[in-house]
Amino acid sequence: MTTGNRGSWFGMLMLLWALVLVSALAVVYSTHRSRQLFDELQKLSQEQNRLEVEWGKLLLERSTRSSLGTVEQMVRAWGMREPLLEETRVMQP
Repeated sequence: MTTGNRGSWFGMLMLLWALVLVSALAVVYSTHRSRQLFDELQKLSQEQNRLEVEWGKLLLERSTRSSLGTVEQMVRAWGMREPLLEETRVMQP
């Protein structure tokens, strides 16, 4: 091998070494980012489950509160009554 050949082989070897190093760093970064995104996905999934449970509870509470028996109990507890005829007014537009 001549000195010129050795220099080009050495340059090629250094270029390949740099490319392998860059590739390894890219793998490390992509693995790290993938784990970050997976962690965020898990947190959002837990939040979604929590919100779905809360939504179910709110729907149940709404249906319970809007049932006729519950409304009548609340009316009696608050001392409400139906207005008398002389207490009603009809508004004209």
